[in-house]
Amino acid sequence: MSRNFAVVSPVIFLLALLPAACTHVATVPNPAHYIQANTPTHVWVVRANVDSSVRMDLPEVRGSVLSGWVAGHRESVALVNVTGVRAVRPAPIRSAVLTAVVVSAAYVLASHASSSGPTRPPIVPNCDCNGSSTCC
Repeated sequence: MSRNFAVVSPVIFLLALLPAACTHVATVPNPAHYIQANTPTHVWVVRANVDSSVRMDLPEVRGSVLSGWVAGHRESVALVNVTGVRAVRPAPIRSAVLTAVVVSAAYVLASHASSSGPTRPPIVPNCDCNGSSTCC
């Protein structure tokens, strides 16, 4: 395996992961549909009678009830009593910016590394013409 391949292959692998790198926590517009379609590992639920959010692991929607694990205990809450659900969602614009920055930096580093190697003196033919300037 060449040295270049050993350096390039991890870089390509990381660049392939970058488009999905950034996420953010955002309010879900339709909690029942989002949870059924995406099966998130956890969400933050805001209930109508409680002023704070509660982390719910492994949420699932059955009919009009949202249920999951809260602090190690199984809990269920009617969707009509849920005022908001937040979940980890992809951030495609942040991912695109991060990808562009990393690709640009990799390009600059690669071009600098390839041009800053040791230089050899120019090859001069061995001319032994006894001082004549026309023999070479």
